[in-house]
Amino acid sequence: MADISKRFWEIDLIRGVAIVLMVIFHLLFDLCEYYYFPIDYTSGLPAFIGRMAGTLFILTAGISSLFSRSNVKRGLRVFGIGMLLTVATYVLDQGLFIKFGILHFLGLVMILHPLLNKLKTDLLAIMGTIILVVGHFFSQVTIPVGFLFPLGLMELGFCSLDYYPLLPWLGVFMYGMILARVFYQEGQDGQGGIKKRPEAARAYRANLLTYIGRHSLIIYLAHQPILIGLLWVLNQLRTLVTG
Repeated sequence: MADISKRFWEIDLIRGVAIVLMVIFHLLFDLCEYYYFPIDYTSGLPAFIGRMAGTLFILTAGISSLFSRSNVKRGLRVFGIGMLLTVATYVLDQGLFIKFGILHFLGLVMILHPLLNKLKTDLLAIMGTIILVVGHFFSQVTIPVGFLFPLGLMELGFCSLDYYPLLPWLGVFMYGMILARVFYQEGQDGQGGIKKRPEAARAYRANLLTYIGRHSLIIYLAHQPILIGLLWVLNQLRTLVTG
């Protein structure tokens, strides 16, 4: 088990917030799609919650990449899990499954990290900004071919149950790398950087969000089956009560 006193608890705190926001968004999605609640999760506050969850999650992934000595290995593992989710969701619904979700994205950028990390910080910032702008443009257009969706180029009628293309989200990851260099470069062993570490273990024990952040992958994989199961049970109980 990793020594939590050598972890940056504030990063896991932010990641924990991202996971909570993601669970809230998926709860709203499930209520709308499976139980026909009048919730528009594609706009307004629900959409903002979902977008903020993804942004914080990817930003902290970019920050954390500074501390990992095995980004490529981790990336292959995460991408592999993403592909398993693609297969599982395809079996459940061939019309709406995960084609390139957040795990595909994170796995791929972790694999690319050794190359990205060779870039100087100012060039990283310029490229990250360009990627964000171009990615926004890509989201407004459609193309006649269907195989470029990992880049953010979609054909008409494209749909994916979860979708985080390289453009614009690689820009967010690169911003996370920049934040890591600015605030944490001196503390890769967990002892320096943006804050001193002595209080870290106490913060981990006392804070539920940091605990969630440390176990984000497990929670990500488990939360939807749990939500769907709980909603099914509650719906069955409601049916029994109301007749």
